[in-house]
Amino acid sequence: MKYNIKEDFGKLEKVGVDITGLKINVSYSQNAYAFFIDKDDTRKYVDIEITMGNEFEDCIEKYGTAYGRLITTFDYVTGETLNYLDVIDSIDQDTYDCLSVFMDENSGEFDDELMFSQFFYLNRIVIEKKYRGKGFGSILLEYIKYKFADIITAIVLIPSAFEQVEESPEAFKLESERLKNFYERHGFKKYRDETWIFHEC
Repeated sequence: MKYNIKEDFGKLEKVGVDITGLKINVSYSQNAYAFFIDKDDTRKYVDIEITMGNEFEDCIEKYGTAYGRLITTFDYVTGETLNYLDVIDSIDQDTYDCLSVFMDENSGEFDDELMFSQFFYLNRIVIEKKYRGKGFGSILLEYIKYKFADIITAIVLIPSAFEQVEESPEAFKLESERLKNFYERHGFKKYRDETWIFHEC
C-alpha cells in the first residue's frame, strides 16, 4: 500500500487542525552543508531536531518532534571512506546499535555492500499524547524525506518503542510491532538485526 499524505492532511482537518497554520521548524547543531567538508571525521554528523506545531495569536501549539542525525561516511576533502566504528560508539548506544550493522568490525569502515554514503539516522519521533493517531507522525516522516532528499540517499532507524520500556515487555512488544508496520507503510525495509532503512534507488 502506497502512503498518501493527502489522506493524513484530511484527517487533521477532520479533527479541527488548521493545516494552513502548520509550521515545521528545523534546528541544527552545526551547519548541515559545511560538515561534509570538515577535515575532522569525529564531527561528521549533525544533530537535528524537527518540530511541528501551529502558530496561534498568542501561543504555539506543539504537535510533535523528530530527533535525528545527519551523517556522512565519506570525506569530501580526502576522497576517503571514514572510519566510523569509534565515532558512532562515542555518540550514544542507540546510534551504535543501529549503525554498527553496516560496519566491518575489523576495519571500522562501512561495508562495500552499503549503497549510500550520506544518510539520516532517525532516533525517534515523539508526538504529544493528545495528538497521537491523527497522522502527525506520518507527516513528520514524509517531511524528513522531502527536506533532506538532495543530500541523503537513505534514512536509517530502529523501530523501537522506547516509551514502553518501563511499562511491560508485552506493551513494548506490541508498540514495537505497531512501529514496524508504521515504517513499512512509509517504504522502510528491515536491513539486518533490528535496523531498518528507507532507500530510493
